[in-house]
Amino acid sequence: MKSSFTRAFSLAAIALVFSACVPAGLASTGIAIDPQTVVIAITEETELAAVLSGGAPFGQGTVRWSVDPIELGTVDAGGRFTAGPRSGSGSVTASLGTLSATAHITVSCPTSRFVRGITFNVWCTDSADVYVDARVSGDDAAAVAALAESDTAAVQKDLARSFHTRALIYVFADTSSYLPGVRHIFGERTGATAMETDAFFAPWVDAIAVDWHQMSRDVPITGLRHELTHRLVWQITGSRTSRAELDGLQKAPAPDVPAWLDEGLAHVEESTLAGAGWIAVQDRTFAAALSGSSRLTLRDLADLPKWNARTGTDGYYQYLVAAEAVRLLQADLGQEGIVTILERIRDGASFSDAYRVVAGSSFDGFTAAFAERMRAAVTPYPGIASAPRGRQSVIMVYGFTPGSLVTFSVSGPAALTSVEHMDEYGNAMLILGSGYPAGSYSVGVLGGDGKVRPMYTFTK
Repeated sequence: MKSSFTRAFSLAAIALVFSACVPAGLASTGIAIDPQTVVIAITEETELAAVLSGGAPFGQGTVRWSVDPIELGTVDAGGRFTAGPRSGSGSVTASLGTLSATAHITVSCPTSRFVRGITFNVWCTDSADVYVDARVSGDDAAAVAALAESDTAAVQKDLARSFHTRALIYVFADTSSYLPGVRHIFGERTGATAMETDAFFAPWVDAIAVDWHQMSRDVPITGLRHELTHRLVWQITGSRTSRAELDGLQKAPAPDVPAWLDEGLAHVEESTLAGAGWIAVQDRTFAAALSGSSRLTLRDLADLPKWNARTGTDGYYQYLVAAEAVRLLQADLGQEGIVTILERIRDGASFSDAYRVVAGSSFDGFTAAFAERMRAAVTPYPGIASAPRGRQSVIMVYGFTPGSLVTFSVSGPAALTSVEHMDEYGNAMLILGSGYPAGSYSVGVLGGDGKVRPMYTFTK
């Protein structure tokens, strides 16, 4: 079923014929592409011909073909255009010396597709092709299509840059289709990534994969905004500046962006969603516990393969540390300053050189002060903080002795006593579920003398 988001394309025939300083024998001659307007389905093929203005065809192999945007499809030397896997509009150009002609191409949105053993219903919004596993309910399919649209708009607004092309998003019903589906569609290299997360962006095919059953359990749903941020960072840094053959498309290798910057931007963007402010509170309080640690330094977090290899507690905390680094960069340079660094990387600068130009100082200075700035942002220490999460309240307990058992007492409209095992950095999280009534609560630490020492009061 095609959604209400589906766009109808109405195209006027366009004929662009150019002539300039031309090779000998072609004076006063133009070229054109026949046909000049093409509407084609995803992954289908059609024949294009470059002809002299008088109608005579060029000899095979004499014309250079190009497609813009490159994701729209490819043209071989003989003029056969093969549409790519996403809908959209663009142009095909044929060139001979200084002569060129352009035809308009539209790749139309399908209503459904059968891809590698999975049937998808396709929802084409203004900014994305959303392939939704047919096992996902209609209401959920509409919800994820709307989420793709609103999250795209938010990411573009927050980074003050626009996507070059429409997003391609595969939404799998659950793990049973997500894990094999990403291997078959994205390639075997994605297997380990899919097992560690409920969504990811694959730059080598410029597409996003989502495990809807897992991702939809978050309140609010933040995973798609995270991955769309990765996609925009990839485009800002020039994924198409230096072309290299990659999975059948002319793509660039990964740009020189530290993993902590890319992941930190995506994680911070999650916290901008309405109702996701608790993420920023957790980042600030929990990351402060690493201020005295030699682990998870920005140098450690710069390498992407090492980032992807971390699991367990450090695999979780690296996102928190990266997010705090990005927030401090935002405080120092503004979001526009960070994007300018990304654009300088696109133009060939290293991160350290780009930072030096934008900040007017060495990044070594930022790194040296980073731990102290993280710690200074949290008062008191140790302590307790809270934030709403839907109908729940999240209580962050931070800065206690790593690995210790601490008893906490919650009093108010309802009472709770909980013995929490602090993690290896001395932090823990408590949840007051939706069953706890609204009102003012006090949280305290129960000491060895049996007395409750109030430390924090909040309203649910």
